[in-house]
Amino acid sequence: MIIWEVLLGLFVLILLVVLHELGHAIVAKRNGVKVEEFGIGFPPAAKKWKGKRSFLGENVTFSLELAAAWKICQTER
Repeated sequence: MIIWEVLLGLFVLILLVVLHELGHAIVAKRNGVKVEEFGIGFPPAAKKWKGKRSFLGENVTFSLELAAAWKICQTER
């Protein structure tokens, strides 16, 4: 029983971290900042893939790592 509770707690924690970091990326995108990479985890990346087009923009690299991180680039207005 306790194993399921621990697994459920980890799942909820991971979900909250992903949603939190996604919020940063969405706010950056809405304010004219180009999102180049969206990743969950400390480097080095365990898995990376490049999306041609997503809700965060074009050519965004997605990565799975050990903690949360995202990379942005300021664009000229």
